[in-house]
Amino acid sequence: MKRQVCVLAGLFSALWAVTAQAGVIGQVYHTDISTFVDGAPVSSYNVNQEMAVVAEDLRAYGYDVVWDGVNRTLSITQTEEPLSAVKHQTENAQGEVGTAWANVYDTDISTFVEGKEVPGYNIDGQTLVRWKDLAAATGAQYQWLPEQREARLVRKGFAEQTYLWSQTVYNEMAHQENAIAGGFTVELTKSEEDGLFHVTGGSGAFGGIDYFYVECDRVGFSRYQRIYQWDGEELPALEKLIEEQAGPTAVSQWMRVTVNGVPYDGTLQKGQGNGHRDYFLCFDRLVPLEEVEQICLEVGQKE
Repeated sequence: MKRQVCVLAGLFSALWAVTAQAGVIGQVYHTDISTFVDGAPVSSYNVNQEMAVVAEDLRAYGYDVVWDGVNRTLSITQTEEPLSAVKHQTENAQGEVGTAWANVYDTDISTFVEGKEVPGYNIDGQTLVRWKDLAAATGAQYQWLPEQREARLVRKGFAEQTYLWSQTVYNEMAHQENAIAGGFTVELTKSEEDGLFHVTGGSGAFGGIDYFYVECDRVGFSRYQRIYQWDGEELPALEKLIEEQAGPTAVSQWMRVTVNGVPYDGTLQKGQGNGHRDYFLCFDRLVPLEEVEQICLEVGQKE
């Protein structure tokens, strides 16, 4: 009896494996191709040698994505909203280029873009849509740049913006005799002439700050530890917040950033090298360079 049960179990397992394998209609391959929507980086996948995107990810890139569980349909439409450009959706399926990463399975879900049915690919419960199908159905511009290993899509009615950027702003007050560092507020304004940020105002003790960093997803400052005295309790407070991996509410008590007057919450990170230590307030989204006119960085206990 036990032998019969074992045989039946083995046959059932084999049958299940064959049935599951029969549902495989392709593979997802590791790729080194970078993909962008309106200039913002987005995760992209190589499906049967065609670049594709997870439909649900498109919600952060100017599209409505609606699932109808009754009719088993997924509908994608372009919106007139700007991108939210969530930066954590920029990881590609990295590995040895050209090697298989995952299976593509058959699916009964019908996928529509602007009402037009397009092929959908099921990987582990998510639906992939090819970029060329998305572009054709929405009237978007789609360009493949082989030398740069980039695929770029620009939505109809929109233009590319610069979502990946960084600038280091030298503090002209640094290296002055008896310069100190402590609580401060500094204004960094983008010049219309050269497009670069410059220190245009501020208050407090920032003479001991060598550089300010303004980037697409963070703002920070750099201090040489062996040169400048830190006058105040701000630095120990920042170190403690970093050690505790504090959230935005706690961080805002000691470090704050506004972009064009709008507060940007975030978490803290630090870096160091060559005798200096850097502190950054990191956002959960990418900010396009074209939209930034002025950044204000404030370090000190909130009143």
